[in-house]
Amino acid sequence: MAPVDPDAPHFVYLMHFRRLRAFKIGITNSETKRGRIAVHEAHGGNLIDVHEVPNNESARTVEDAVLELVRDYPSECGPRDFPQGGHTETWAEDGGHVDLERIIADLRSRAAPGFDRIHQLEEHFAREPVTIVELREFTQITVQEFDGVKVHHVGLSMAREQMLNRIRAQRTIAASP
Repeated sequence: MAPVDPDAPHFVYLMHFRRLRAFKIGITNSETKRGRIAVHEAHGGNLIDVHEVPNNESARTVEDAVLELVRDYPSECGPRDFPQGGHTETWAEDGGHVDLERIIADLRSRAAPGFDRIHQLEEHFAREPVTIVELREFTQITVQEFDGVKVHHVGLSMAREQMLNRIRAQRTIAASP
């Protein structure tokens, strides 16, 4: 199994475990999104919400923010309840359901840890813009047909933040002696 890229997009998910009378916040990388969530579902979890965030740091920031909101509502869950891991990221039903979308929007607007990276990258590339040659390796072209007309869509093969990080790293390598 390949190591998780901390700069790749991650997912933050919210689950409810009725039998345990508890909610759970969790994070996973994009490659295992369904796998991690599916394991929790197999152990009685009901997926309530899931959102993509730019990187592992931002996912941890969201998770920490949620756990801070519900800290006064500890669950009675233990390792036996979560053989798949994650009992420390749970809270009792009394703490209620949290609005992940609102929390993520707030953290993004405040450029909280992990959400601030794109701004730093944009500032870096404002001084030295990305070139067409550098973008070439990250270009993805898809063709779809609508009513007999082929439409070519040109897009990026990965998340913008991840692409800019790689371009900056390539420039650093190229500039070193």
